Amino acid sequence: LGVLLVDSRRTPSADDRAVLAALFDMGVPLVVVATKSDKLKGSEVESAMRTIREGLGLPDGQPLRVSGVTGEGVKDLWRIILDACETRVEELKRAMEEGKDNGGVMRMALEEESEEG
Repeated sequence: LGVLLVDSRRTPSADDRAVLAALFDMGVPLVVVATKSDKLKGSEVESAMRTIREGLGLPDGQPLRVSGVTGEGVKDLWRIILDACETRVEELKRAMEEGKDNGGVMRMALEEESEEG
């Protein structure tokens, strides 16, 4: 999972677009997080999100607004991260079962589990 952090108060930069494009080209699942949303006035929020969405070519529903001060969006961000981790673990397990991946660290963890249980 790629998490691109952008400041809610700023227009996306060329670097933001380049990082997003590189991750997209690599097939990395992505979420764009607009940080410091607490710094925006209520009347500025939608305009700021639209600027980020249009500047990065994002679909509706992104970016995810997050504030470390108020906690807005923090639980949603953790849910997204944990869901991505669980999905990847399931993909690795399936690949190991199908003989497409030797599992590396995942294999060692599963072997330890079976030895303990």
